[in-house]
Amino acid sequence: MDSYLRLMRGIIDEAGAKPLRQVMMTPGAQAVYRLTVHYPDGRFVNSVATMVKARLKETRLWIVHVGRRGNKPLQYRIPEVRYEQFVRALHNAHFDKLKDHESLPLAGTDFWLIERASGTFVKSLLIATSKAEGDYAALIHAIHHHLPEAVRTMRS
Repeated sequence: MDSYLRLMRGIIDEAGAKPLRQVMMTPGAQAVYRLTVHYPDGRFVNSVATMVKARLKETRLWIVHVGRRGNKPLQYRIPEVRYEQFVRALHNAHFDKLKDHESLPLAGTDFWLIERASGTFVKSLLIATSKAEGDYAALIHAIHHHLPEAVRTMRS
């Protein structure tokens, strides 16, 4: 499990993304969500999507396709209603209570690291997408449905 987390943290570093706790300390930040996606077969470029909900500002989503465009992030405004639907979907899938997938396969599946920070609370969850069932599958669906920008792929 540690090797998978090191891999995913390496992707975040390679993307030049700040640590989640540091993003959360940005003045006005209320909540931060991050999705890091790893494609072990290389068919797509790995990506890091970070969404920040801030007081008195629009919710923003930044996506870095690692090694593309000089790691310059694409930026999107997320409407408040979509943000709220996304947060509700994560809550309904019991995100904060789930544990990392057990017995992760060594190959043949994409990996997602889903993270959430609010105040001093930080939660992360590692998912093997091809093994997702139940609440894990609901999380994948929630992201595809409410934040499709976060999972748009770019060919290698």
